[in-house]
Amino acid sequence: MKKNDSRYFKWKHSVKLICLITIFAACYNVSFAQSVTVDQDLTFGTFCPSGTSGGTVTIDEFGNRTSSGNVILFSSTFSEAIFTFRAGNRNRTVYNITTNSPRTLSRVGGGGTMKLTLGTPNPTNFYVRKNQTKSFSIGGTLTVGSITANPGGDYTGTFALTFNYY
Repeated sequence: MKKNDSRYFKWKHSVKLICLITIFAACYNVSFAQSVTVDQDLTFGTFCPSGTSGGTVTIDEFGNRTSSGNVILFSSTFSEAIFTFRAGNRNRTVYNITTNSPRTLSRVGGGGTMKLTLGTPNPTNFYVRKNQTKSFSIGGTLTVGSITANPGGDYTGTFALTFNYY
């Protein structure tokens, strides 16, 4: 498919994710305030499945994008997800961040789904001093079907991050 072909715009894919964040403490006194904010969404940019078998689009935790199989990447905006953990009024050591991966993303208006498998957060564990913050990032791999299974459009979904700390 040529870039100046009018069908090019028909197959545009844009994936947007909304993140749900859960914080768990390893101790019983949780009267101190800690928080996590979403600084940047996980965005896969514009791509197009070609052929009948599809493939994958991957954004790593550093924001690098690659594809495999029969997926063509187009020049567009894409990014890893970036979060900030705030320690609150006590020092915190985050020793584990887990996700509810894989997730299913649905096409806005119906007609297709894609599987999102989240990557490993970077860093996976860290120390944050009282009232200080630490940023971390996470990427993922999107499994893309054929153009029939995944018609062009926006695909959305959510994922949760769980923090274990002491």
